[in-house]
Amino acid sequence: MTHEALQDYVARRLRRAGDDGGPDSRVLAELLISESPKKRAIAMLREDLLSESMQSYEQLRRVKQYLGIADVFLAKHEAAIGGIEYEERDHS
Repeated sequence: MTHEALQDYVARRLRRAGDDGGPDSRVLAELLISESPKKRAIAMLREDLLSESMQSYEQLRRVKQYLGIADVFLAKHEAAIGGIEYEERDHS
């Protein structure tokens, strides 16, 4: 993961409005009091990424970007994969 990607993630987390409408002070405090703010930021990112189901192309693409993976298959087939729609099925 690049320094810039992690920095952008932390900035977005802080922009999520806190209780007072300002930056999320709990996230800032968590980072500041940790022994290694960088390791804690990476752990927070990992927790956010793993909290999603990873079943959509966009979710996979997001993870790929954070990890700096140049996936030739996804890049080559991006248009086709992004256009796949799933049918809702009656499982009764």
